[in-house]
Amino acid sequence: TASDKLYDIRKSLKEKESSISKIANSILRKAQQEGIVDHDASVSMRDGTMLIPVNSSHKKKLGGFIYDESASGKTTFIEPIEVIALENEINELHFAESREIFRILSEFSDFIRPFIPELIDGAKCIGELDFIMAKANVALDYIAGMPVISNTGEMDLRKARHPILEKALRAEGKEIVPLTINLSPRKHILLISGPNAGGKSVCL
Repeated sequence: TASDKLYDIRKSLKEKESSISKIANSILRKAQQEGIVDHDASVSMRDGTMLIPVNSSHKKKLGGFIYDESASGKTTFIEPIEVIALENEINELHFAESREIFRILSEFSDFIRPFIPELIDGAKCIGELDFIMAKANVALDYIAGMPVISNTGEMDLRKARHPILEKALRAEGKEIVPLTINLSPRKHILLISGPNAGGKSVCL
């Protein structure tokens, strides 16, 4: 609906594309009644083209473009002249659609060109907001808090968890065991020991 012309073109396209199948099936039924197509045959689709499978001995009785032939040569696949005419109209509408889209985009580009600096600033602002919202959603998902950076050489982790491990365990219906660790200039060495599968690597 960017323009009335584009709306009309696409409406016409939709109508013509939906009518191709009806026309092809109508031609098939008529050809079956005339005995030039087997009664159990159906419209064949190849490369997006609707074809009528005609007995090769009757191929001249159905006007259209000979598209293909069966391996045995007994069946000839013909694109009926009525379908060809309709597809030509559809192709013309596609060309008209492309021209109208180009016109609309060119006109719109001319309209917004004076506002490029504001648009770039707006895009940066939206990107920053999106980044902040993404961080907030991750923080909510992991029940995370913003770290306070120490200026005294202290590390104080309270109920710390590895986010990827926590997510993996959550998927298995298990809960992670949080760790609380405190290191300071006076107590700056931590010795970790324990049995296999005791959580040493996770702690590190």
